[in-house]
Amino acid sequence: MTPPRHGAPLKLYVSASEVTIGGMLAQEDENGNERVIYYLSHVINDVESRYSPIEKLCLALYFSCLKLKYYLIPRNVYVISKFDVLKYMLSSSILHGRLGKRMLALTEFSLHFVPARAVKSQVLADFLVDHPCIDIDESLLGFVGLVPWKLYFDSSCHKGGVGIGILIISPSGKPSKFLFELNYSCSNNEAEYEALIMGLELLLERGVKNVEIFGDSQLVVRQVSLEYRCVSEKLRNYFDVAIKLLSEFDNVIVRHVPRELNQEANKLAQIASRYKIKPSTLEKLKSVDGNLLTCLEEKEAYLALAEVHEGICGPVKNAKNMEAFNIFQCQNCML
Repeated sequence: MTPPRHGAPLKLYVSASEVTIGGMLAQEDENGNERVIYYLSHVINDVESRYSPIEKLCLALYFSCLKLKYYLIPRNVYVISKFDVLKYMLSSSILHGRLGKRMLALTEFSLHFVPARAVKSQVLADFLVDHPCIDIDESLLGFVGLVPWKLYFDSSCHKGGVGIGILIISPSGKPSKFLFELNYSCSNNEAEYEALIMGLELLLERGVKNVEIFGDSQLVVRQVSLEYRCVSEKLRNYFDVAIKLLSEFDNVIVRHVPRELNQEANKLAQIASRYKIKPSTLEKLKSVDGNLLTCLEEKEAYLALAEVHEGICGPVKNAKNMEAFNIFQCQNCML
């Protein structure tokens, strides 16, 4: 082994087997020959032995960088591995759990991936003899950790009650629906947090580690994504519980979606809260002939108006009917 040359880039080889992880730091000398600077090896514990193959490679990279920190920080480092561990670790848009903590720790290094098959050297050959890499099916790399469970959550608060709705979709596409009635009054934001927390607990009970979360509450979504600060004392306890639960997952993506893309969870929440439309409200939704009117989206409203003017539904004999129809559609467009 030789000391590193100042100013020259370094090569970091990482590998993982069923029971060990290893790393080797090398550098080319002035003649272009590769020289070993440092060897590392670590026997993984019981918990680490249950990691997926690519997670073990990520652990090998994290372990090597921490141990060789003072060699690596001032230089460009080429990470040489059978698989692109850097791309895998960067695949999550929001960093939570052990993978997020390790990726955050690696941001202080200047790391560049080089596939092992592109490197031919005796040093690499010797390293692979001592640390044979665990076999990973490359066709599964797009699936490992990247096909998450999906969680949709919503709440419904009114004078008659408070309910939360949860829709969970497995990686295979199988949906599971849950609804809960809360026997105490709370604000809309508190109910949204209750729905999120209940959904996370249901996922953790099933051993889920990768999840994509969808909610139509912009405040809750932005706060748990750490885009907004939680300054409300009433929400602080909910926020702390949610963050603690999120930290137990390996990969988490939290997305804000409009209400129309969260309809199933919203319906479940309304059922749980025993939401009912008052007769007086129904009367407002009736047309001049006594039939219930259908609420239309903006595009549907324009199409309906065009059909009226074209006479598709026949002649309009009563001008008041025509006027009432048009006014109702315009009101829907403004909502």
